[in-house]
Amino acid sequence: MKKIKGENYMLKLENILEARELIRKYIHKTPIISSKSINKLTGGETYFKCENLQKTGSFKVRGAFNNILSNLDKNRENGVIAFSSGNHAQAVAFAALTTNIKATIVMPKFSNPIKLSATRDYGANVILYGKDSLEMEQKVIEIVEEQHFNLIHPFNALETIAGQGTIGLEIMEDLPDIDEIYVPVGGGGLISGIAMCVKSLSPKIKVIGVQPEESCSMLKSLNNNRISAVNSCNTIADGLVAKKPGNNTFNIVKKYVDEIITISEEEIKEAVLLLLLRTKLLVEPSGAVSLAGILKKKTKLQSRKLAILSGGNCDTIVLEEILNKFNKKLLNR
Repeated sequence: MKKIKGENYMLKLENILEARELIRKYIHKTPIISSKSINKLTGGETYFKCENLQKTGSFKVRGAFNNILSNLDKNRENGVIAFSSGNHAQAVAFAALTTNIKATIVMPKFSNPIKLSATRDYGANVILYGKDSLEMEQKVIEIVEEQHFNLIHPFNALETIAGQGTIGLEIMEDLPDIDEIYVPVGGGGLISGIAMCVKSLSPKIKVIGVQPEESCSMLKSLNNNRISAVNSCNTIADGLVAKKPGNNTFNIVKKYVDEIITISEEEIKEAVLLLLLRTKLLVEPSGAVSLAGILKKKTKLQSRKLAILSGGNCDTIVLEEILNKFNKKLLNR
């Protein structure tokens, strides 16, 4: 993929096609599955794109590899740095290890222990700092000024967005007659890549973003018609805690995405449990919001819906909480 330059550059389908060729040997083409029992609950055919089965346990590895490989010589010379609550951290660390690049990752002080441990196991130097994306990003800017690492942005870099857009290509190859695609939204990198790709190939398909009520900076920005930050991101979906979207993701979402909806914390937990019980898939809360969105929205019965299960790196404490609540319900019947 040719290097994408300039903040005002709008992503093109050819960038996503180039990204697929660049990262093909480093990632899985993840399966699309369905569940008859979940179909009954959603009121139509419902499918799942299983990025929870992707390398490092999330879709983030696509964007990380495309970003690193697009600027490989410079990244090897300078080393790379990223900030992340966990999945992007693991992805960058793994991509850097695979390509023999030094990686430094800034993660929040109270990181998901599974994601933190995996990032360190991939050989990255982890710095624990701050509690949200804005604080981590500011720390990264300071480090870059001192040590001149190359930043692998978790969502706003166009190379990252193009990598995530390869999911859209796989959907169009495997399920071209889908009606609606539901995508988890944090900073907007995933939905930007998917929406741009899918709408370029089939404009009739609806792309719907799903955000936690407690972390919905993209929706707030769209409502205000300008990039806007939320005051806090207090959600169980730790992968969707971007306090504000990027300029690139905001502009792409504004152009290509049909709708952003929000869901409650309880709806997220119920979706995690439903996926575990009915599909036998362990999906983290950030990845399960897409199913929660489908269950909440319930469009016409004949529509064919697809949920992006964006990650499977579930905090064991969170999982225990969800299972205990389910067990109490069963005992109280």
